[in-house]
Amino acid sequence: MKGIQRVFERRSETHMAGESLKKPQAETFDTWKAIAAQRAYAKLHGLPVFAPETGRCFKCKRDIYQKISVERARRELITGCPYCCYSYVE
Repeated sequence: MKGIQRVFERRSETHMAGESLKKPQAETFDTWKAIAAQRAYAKLHGLPVFAPETGRCFKCKRDIYQKISVERARRELITGCPYCCYSYVE
């Protein structure tokens, strides 16, 4: 029983130590940087850019990159408005 408890304690210590090393990354919201990141992502993966060139939704006219971070634009293809859910693909 004591052996199991020691293993559990070691795992807990390791887990806690790992958590302390990971600092939460703050997301950056900058329209022009996000537009550039989205273009770079699409070019890198050979995909079309569906998001509006100006960052303003075609339907509701809001700046989509106020809800889509630069980091998200860098790692996934933006296909719709986060406000009105209008799809840019159709």
